[in-house]
Amino acid sequence: MQPRQTIVVASILTLRRASYYRRLWIAARSMNISRRAFLDALSIAVARHGGSLVDDQGMVFEMPDIDLVFADDEGRWLSYYLEAAIDGGPRRIARRWNRVQLIDLYFRLKHPQIAKHFDR
Repeated sequence: MQPRQTIVVASILTLRRASYYRRLWIAARSMNISRRAFLDALSIAVARHGGSLVDDQGMVFEMPDIDLVFADDEGRWLSYYLEAAIDGGPRRIARRWNRVQLIDLYFRLKHPQIAKHFDR
């Protein structure tokens, strides 16, 4: 039996750092998953996680309703988030940081070997 793992959810302050944001964005762009399937994958990753989620202060992270956080005309926000600018970087900086936080959480849960490189 595998021990329950505690996952620290990235703070909005951490997500706003340009280097962290860009690395997360690159990883998200590399996902071979449709925008519609991403919400299902996120929900499954959260449901299968047997441990706890905490914020950067060690307090319990209250998992929001994923469908409410991403409620926006069939996932177009995710497509906009993933768009690249002419220079190859993100075309836009997100304004809905709770969505970016859940994208980051997906990587922490499903692909921790990738997520560990975001904060370098």
